[in-house]
Amino acid sequence: MRNFKRFAVLTLLLAFVIGVNSLLSFALYPYTYSRVDIHNLISEDHDTIFVGSSHGKCGLNPEVFDSVCGTVSTNQCLGGEYPIDAYHIVRLACETGHKPKQVIYELDAGYFVTEPNEGADFAILYEEFPASFTKLHYWLTKILDGDFRSTLFPWYLYRGKLFSLKDTIASKTDSEYKNYGISSFANPAQIYHSSGFIERLVQSSDKSVKDTPVLYSAEDICTESERYFNKLAEFCREEGIRLIAVTTPVPEVTTQEHSSAYEGADQYFTALTKAQGVEYYNCNYMEEFSDLRDLNYYVDYDGHYYGTYANLFTERFAKSLDFNFPIAYN
Repeated sequence: MRNFKRFAVLTLLLAFVIGVNSLLSFALYPYTYSRVDIHNLISEDHDTIFVGSSHGKCGLNPEVFDSVCGTVSTNQCLGGEYPIDAYHIVRLACETGHKPKQVIYELDAGYFVTEPNEGADFAILYEEFPASFTKLHYWLTKILDGDFRSTLFPWYLYRGKLFSLKDTIASKTDSEYKNYGISSFANPAQIYHSSGFIERLVQSSDKSVKDTPVLYSAEDICTESERYFNKLAEFCREEGIRLIAVTTPVPEVTTQEHSSAYEGADQYFTALTKAQGVEYYNCNYMEEFSDLRDLNYYVDYDGHYYGTYANLFTERFAKSLDFNFPIAYN
């Protein structure tokens, strides 16, 4: 009888902890566009998936790309998205029955010389993945290596949002959240599109500070990032998916000031992609993009395009691709 009482008490205690955890996660974990991105990835067919960092999120417009190539694409890029994240995004698409014909990876050197920062974005994609073998693999290979609190308690990374609790609850109880609406993501600085593209808008404060991007350094190469890029290349090869890599343009003034770092990154990515037989387009060194590198076309020195120029770049990039490839597009 005593053992039964102990078991009952432990069961009630566990239920209480789970209940409080669920309540806090609901009240503190915000509604993000990553929820919409992943929902679209696993509920719709796309023959082209863009993965990569915020440069790709703001620089590659699927609607423009599709108008040129006749494809159906989705932008799954995200600020803070490392090769390990991109690899699991593509795996998830395949596991859920939405295997693409091609993956376009926007390569940013900053994600190859640093490790994932355990901030609010550390598990943002993982939390949106549905229950699947890919999510389990994601947890074992990335999340488990991080702070366990970000896994067991999703709200933990947003504990500083306590004063926004009322707004978070309100956003999760309206029809927009239930229907994966996107109007709440619009603000004076940017517009989120259902394709996953973020259109950056001109602000008077833009470029008020000369920010320095995270620069390539051979001594700082993160072996995990390199390994997961290679794993993605191998996975795509096994699945018959065309993998294309691209480095989107940054302002000319930035490459001039940090010429050795950008040239080093070009050499590194050229060798990395060549070893895997992956097509690589470094648009910082291609003549057809030279006129799209004026600082005025960007939000910052780091290379995030304003929406108008992202559209121009996407159109030109789509036209530059070699489609003499054994894939039948729509």
